[in-house]
Amino acid sequence: MQGRNKIKNLIQLALLAGCAALTVFFPKVLGRRGYYMAAFVFALLATGAVFLTFENSKPNSLKMAVIAVMCALGIAGRAVFAGVPFVKPVAAIVTLTGVCLGPQRGFLRGAVTMLISNFMFSQGPWTLWQMLGFGMLGFLAGLIFYKRKKLQKPAVIAICGTVFYILITGPILDLSGIFAYSIGGKASLGATLLAGLPVNISSGVATGVFLLLLAKPIISKLNRIIVKYGL
Repeated sequence: MQGRNKIKNLIQLALLAGCAALTVFFPKVLGRRGYYMAAFVFALLATGAVFLTFENSKPNSLKMAVIAVMCALGIAGRAVFAGVPFVKPVAAIVTLTGVCLGPQRGFLRGAVTMLISNFMFSQGPWTLWQMLGFGMLGFLAGLIFYKRKKLQKPAVIAICGTVFYILITGPILDLSGIFAYSIGGKASLGATLLAGLPVNISSGVATGVFLLLLAKPIISKLNRIIVKYGL
């Protein structure tokens, strides 16, 4: 079973790499604007690729119910903390989903949470990037921590969650604006990433704090469900 999971994870990473490769030639055809078209197509294909592999795994209704509950927690957390800038438990819950349920379900949980919650916070061209950014957070957490009990310690998870948000999720969210609205070049790309760094650090640290508080109770509850129902 573990061998199959490793192969499945490698296939998913290969799909993501393939999506990136498919977009390489856009700039050559479309010029400068091709970079933004390439980025949008990559986000679309990468999100679709992981969704497709999840569907092919034929998840049962119980697994879907657990994912739905975790999505509901994330949506509720985003709504409750809507008035607090850069402090949301969403990324922490996405990370913990990946830790306990694996990369596929972590990605699905992050993507679906952002899609549904944006019906309250407004949909737009940024939605797909939010789905990809938070989905990758759950995916990477699953790759590192899933079925590795010795690594599933709150402090370790909190550090990884903070780093993942600052280096991966945050920049993906920052790039959504420049790819959707800007026609600038490398200078605007670098300026956008630098301008977003303080916000990403604040959100990443907040994610780490939430992970320290939530990791132990959520992991214990999810592991109990996994063992009891054989997920």
